[in-house]
Amino acid sequence: MSLSKFNSLWQLNARATSKNDPCAKGLRPGYYAWVQSRSPHGADFHLIALHSKSGPTVFAVEDRHRALNQIDKAVAPLLPHDQDVMILGDFNSMGAGDRRSLRYELKSIHRMVRKESPGFKDLSLTPQCTHYFRGRGGQLDHILAASGMTEIMETTARVTGYCSVAQCRPIQGAYPLAYRQLSDHCPVIVEIDDNDSD
Repeated sequence: MSLSKFNSLWQLNARATSKNDPCAKGLRPGYYAWVQSRSPHGADFHLIALHSKSGPTVFAVEDRHRALNQIDKAVAPLLPHDQDVMILGDFNSMGAGDRRSLRYELKSIHRMVRKESPGFKDLSLTPQCTHYFRGRGGQLDHILAASGMTEIMETTARVTGYCSVAQCRPIQGAYPLAYRQLSDHCPVIVEIDDNDSD
């Protein structure tokens, strides 16, 4: 695969108002790349990396929702070229500090992205955690795929690393070396059929 046409998508920063200030208020925009297989007639699609505002507060949840509500505006210029869009990354879906708001935010993501043109599905994860905080697993990371994107081979993404080893159970004792030296997030893998079907 090759990546090209890199660009910042300011619309995915809830506080940005134009392309002149994509990192307004210290928040991050989406980051775009065109992905193309090196094989003839191989897969190609729009890829957007997202890192939403962190924080277990009502205001942070509102900023995260505001950003997701801008997906259709961010991808509209891309769709005439190709309807295949994948949005992935750290959505920081942590709720507002309690379990009820966490469940609400996760459900809201599913509902909201279905309505954003061209319509997205939030791939389910196995196991259902992508990071650890204070010894407990949680799901901050998501992979959204355009509903009509047939190159996605499975509707489930595979979480690997220590999240998979622990199977989202609380970690007792010393944290794994990967957590301490690499990241509190685990790798998430989605399989792409290397065949352009549109």
